[in-house]
Amino acid sequence: MPMTEEQSREWHLDRKFSIGLVATIIAQTVGIVWWASALSTTVAELRTIDQKHDASISALSTAKETTSSRVTGLEVSVTAIISNLNRIEGKLDRLIEEKRQ
Repeated sequence: MPMTEEQSREWHLDRKFSIGLVATIIAQTVGIVWWASALSTTVAELRTIDQKHDASISALSTAKETTSSRVTGLEVSVTAIISNLNRIEGKLDRLIEEKRQ
């Protein structure tokens, strides 16, 4: 039975396609969709973790700036204390010398 031109244009499934082949293609398609879904979930989780890390880095940066300014203030205070101690030590040395004379 020869095919007419209209019949040859229609899509049809040839008997050469086995059920196993069709099942394999369907299984692969389902597997790819499942893998893509898992990948999407993982990416979303990593974005959430990245946002938390960005917040932590920002907080640490702010703490570093605060600590840096406090350390600078302490350095100035220690320098002033050392200067005062040197002055007091000088005065004590002079008093001790005066008492010896």
